[in-house]
Amino acid sequence: MLLLWFKMISHQKNDLVLVVDEQPQQHSKQWILDSGCFYHMCPHRSWFITYEEKSSGNVLMGNNTLYKSVSIGSIQIKTHDEIVRTLTKVCHVPKLMKNLVSMGAMDSKGFYWWV
Repeated sequence: MLLLWFKMISHQKNDLVLVVDEQPQQHSKQWILDSGCFYHMCPHRSWFITYEEKSSGNVLMGNNTLYKSVSIGSIQIKTHDEIVRTLTKVCHVPKLMKNLVSMGAMDSKGFYWWV
């Protein structure tokens, strides 16, 4: 199990933690920090609190498989400290097996992390 911490610079008391479990599961409930994706991505339609049906194009996976992004919206997640946070501009990619948090998108919003 890998423990990742990141903190928003402008709100230094709001630490976040994400836990990545390496056990393969179908449509995992866990979120993985991904340094290679440009957008947050999730396969779970029911998790979206806002949902705009529009094709966001295709997502090229590490194994050269193309998956279709069918919409974009927002998802709320609860962190280890029970605080609810909102991820915006999340792509709905139904064929994904994991939920991905884009490190680049978080970086552009002022977050940083320690590994």
